Amino acid sequence: GNAVPNPNVSAADPSNGHHLQGGHWSDAAGNYIRDLAAGAWRLDAWKDGYVRVGATWEFTITQGVTLTRDITLTRLDAMITGTVRDTGGAPIPGADVGAGNPNWGTGTQTDASGVYTLTVYGSTWWVWVSKDGYAGTGRNITVADGGTRGGEDFALQALDATIRGTVRDTDHNPLSGARVDVGTSGWGTSVYADASGNYT
Repeated sequence: GNAVPNPNVSAADPSNGHHLQGGHWSDAAGNYIRDLAAGAWRLDAWKDGYVRVGATWEFTITQGVTLTRDITLTRLDAMITGTVRDTGGAPIPGADVGAGNPNWGTGTQTDASGVYTLTVYGSTWWVWVSKDGYAGTGRNITVADGGTRGGEDFALQALDATIRGTVRDTDHNPLSGARVDVGTSGWGTSVYADASGNYT
């Protein structure tokens, strides 16, 4: 792949996560050097506009030994955009929108017009949307490296109905703390009965 100029390269103690002071900036060709004491270390790298995909490198170095390890950073050069509305078509500002895959995830919020933009890399992403007072939803969206998927809109159903009841045992005694689940094919929620067995 192409060299990533001047990322920050850090080393940390894997037992406590404490970072060695003074992360080292690599040169314009992407080469880096870190002088480390003998022992166990975790190496990581980052730069604005890029993300490290996968696990960090954990290793043990002995005195007088030089180790060589390349680090791959993936460029965040793709976008997923759309609008979040309610089922009546009105935009929903301040909705949480996230995208994730097994290796990395990111998130944002919709603006005053309900519009969101997620900056990602080329992959298939599970994109989910949530907002207090609405049923959350999500779906898989695939975007190519350097590409843009526009018009990825979502409609959220307002939680404007209520189910109430009481949970009892076979002797008609209320069951405190009983879990009550309700759901559809695309959404669900849970509550626990109160001290009198009542749930809402």
